[in-house]
Amino acid sequence: MTRYAIDWIKEINSVLNANKLKWVTPVIVVNGGKVIFKWTNGHRKLTVFVSDAGSVDYTKSAVTIEGKVNKEDGKLIDQNQIVDLWNWLYPITDE
Repeated sequence: MTRYAIDWIKEINSVLNANKLKWVTPVIVVNGGKVIFKWTNGHRKLTVFVSDAGSVDYTKSAVTIEGKVNKEDGKLIDQNQIVDLWNWLYPITDE
């Protein structure tokens, strides 16, 4: 795993702890010059790609009740995005 990917995953853990959000261990795949972190919660999936060059991209996807896949790709730039993506992946319910 690259040094940048290690630093990034430590930052994620720190951001989640600071926001009192539960850490969930990802599936980690190393593929060429990228480290890929994958989280799944039911029909929601978050995949983060950390390159050796330091860019961090993500894909989030969810399957709707009709079976359609909604997908969004983007770049992770700041800690607020991490919190927003985590809250999307692991929503707080009032059950």
